[in-house]
Amino acid sequence: MRTDMRIKNMEINKDVFLATVAALWAWATALFAKYFFDDWEFVGFLGALVFCDTVTGMLAAVKNKCFSSKKMGATVYKVLVYSITLIAVHAITRHTVSGKPNVVVGLVVEYLDATLYTFIVLREAVSIHENLKKLGYGLMPVFLEKKISEWLTKKDGE
Repeated sequence: MRTDMRIKNMEINKDVFLATVAALWAWATALFAKYFFDDWEFVGFLGALVFCDTVTGMLAAVKNKCFSSKKMGATVYKVLVYSITLIAVHAITRHTVSGKPNVVVGLVVEYLDATLYTFIVLREAVSIHENLKKLGYGLMPVFLEKKISEWLTKKDGE
């Protein structure tokens, strides 16, 4: 009889524990989505591009006999910079004042997140193209490559 009671208590404790973990997980994900980031579909696309860029870069480095593990740190750095940038833009474009969206920010930066996402995607696409060129498979017309590279590397004040 006592053994049955212990097993039943363990099952209840397990259920309470799982319910508590589920509630905390739901709270944490809602908090993260509100204050940090919530566009996970874009992150999937960005992850695919970073992966393709990394693989093509590694292939080009092996082909040109200049592979270095130190260059792999650049990928980690790039992911950290992208992450911080996406969180900052999320905070700028989604913050509220007294519980309401900031109308002034909405007018000034209505398309900031879409513009940033486009810039990041183009930057990765150009990098993949450059790696493919090193492998002997350049696919983009030269004039378009030049214009995009100029746009991506344009400095303030120019």
